[in-house]
Amino acid sequence: ASPAPPHPLTPVGIVTERDIVQFQAMELDLSRMLAQDVMSTPLFCLDSSASLWLAHQEMQRHHVQRIIVTGNQGELVGIVSQTSLLQVLNPADMYGVIEILQQAVEQRTSELKNKNEQLRHEIVERQRAEAALLQAQAQLKRQVEERTAQLTQANEQLKRDILERQRVEAALRQSEAQLKKQATQLKLTLQELNSYQTQLIQKEKMSALGLLVAGVAHEINNPINFIYGNITYATQYIQDVMQLLELYNQHYPQPVPEILEEAEKIDLNFVKTDLPKLLSSMKLGADRIRDLVLSLRNFSRLDESDMKSVNLHEGLDSTLLILQNHLKATTGRSEVAVIKDYGNLPLVECYAGQLNQVFMNLLSNAIDALEESRIMKSQLESENSHHHVPCPSITVRTSIKEVRVSNEQKPHQSIVPTGSSVEYIPYAVIQIADNGSGMTQTVHQRLFDPFFTTKAVGKGTGLGLSISYHIVVKKHGGSIKCISEPGQGTEFVIEIPIRQQNHSTRLTLA
Repeated sequence: ASPAPPHPLTPVGIVTERDIVQFQAMELDLSRMLAQDVMSTPLFCLDSSASLWLAHQEMQRHHVQRIIVTGNQGELVGIVSQTSLLQVLNPADMYGVIEILQQAVEQRTSELKNKNEQLRHEIVERQRAEAALLQAQAQLKRQVEERTAQLTQANEQLKRDILERQRVEAALRQSEAQLKKQATQLKLTLQELNSYQTQLIQKEKMSALGLLVAGVAHEINNPINFIYGNITYATQYIQDVMQLLELYNQHYPQPVPEILEEAEKIDLNFVKTDLPKLLSSMKLGADRIRDLVLSLRNFSRLDESDMKSVNLHEGLDSTLLILQNHLKATTGRSEVAVIKDYGNLPLVECYAGQLNQVFMNLLSNAIDALEESRIMKSQLESENSHHHVPCPSITVRTSIKEVRVSNEQKPHQSIVPTGSSVEYIPYAVIQIADNGSGMTQTVHQRLFDPFFTTKAVGKGTGLGLSISYHIVVKKHGGSIKCISEPGQGTEFVIEIPIRQQNHSTRLTLA
């Protein structure tokens, strides 16, 4: 089988000998030039069956001098040029063609003139537009430069304004911080002043109360001593009289009718039996009044300004005796049991009257808390018959605690061997606990704040615990803390040094 014919080549452009001669005249290196770079395009093609007149018309219409003749598959068959057309025409036809060509040249020349004139007009218009554009560009450039200069100047001014504003804001912030600090300091000072004022008023009240109590105790003490001292003699005298009556009955068993009548009238047998009991009751009441007077005299130490060594148990007992009426059972209220667990405390150097005030505040709060707890638990008991309400009680416990401090904090003589960096200071510990309903964490956090109270209006001032904190911590260099959870009761723990060797020293508890 013969090989398939190669794919026919399709013409894309024309390179003429005149083109080559022109390039040679320009002294160009033809070996380095590509045909596609110098060929004439585009090509106008005719079918091989077209007439020469059609070829002539196509040349006139496209204004070209050559037309490519292609086959059925677009391959190159030949080239028809105006020269070849002239060669095949006869002279008569040739003159007609020349005339047509002249007309075409004239028409083309006229068109070219019009286009040339139009082009010249467009060039002038374009030059004018370019001049106007250059002028506008220069003006715009000048405006941009001026605007840039203005913006730069405004930017510099803005930067200066920003720096100045930042400086002013910094100064304002500093001034505001200073004012806030001063306001906070003033607020703290005012609060402290109010606290001191309240404490001063409370101290004056308690001092006046101490003087009043001391006066009342003194006035009561004189007659009660007279009564108490004579009860012993009266008891002895009555016993002697009763013994004499017994001897009389033994020696005169049959008295006269008048004596029998009078003995029956006064119920002598009952008098003989009840009179010793009456004297015993009188002595018991006198003892009770003497104890109360002694408690009032101990509690009246509120007006003492000097620190003294006192027995704290006496202060606790005096306070409990004064509050005895609130501890007794009344209608609708159970008796509050007081459990004393006193340790072996030595005499404690303190402001006795002020500590008695602390004991009074804590014990009064415990009694109020137990009453509130009783009301709540009574309601639960009424709703649930199986709910058990425990008996209200207050436990007062005292003990001694050794607190470790460093020698730098406490420069007195140490009770540990010389050379040790720490020493131990004995502290008196007073614990007052109740089995009430306890308190929440929110109340616990504000417990010692001035004027904070959970009691109803008119029942509490909110100063008791605040004053107690000031007395224990500020006046005695001790500590007071509260241990309480809802439903678990409340316990206050007071710790004060047994010896106040240096009131200005602040100790750190180990």
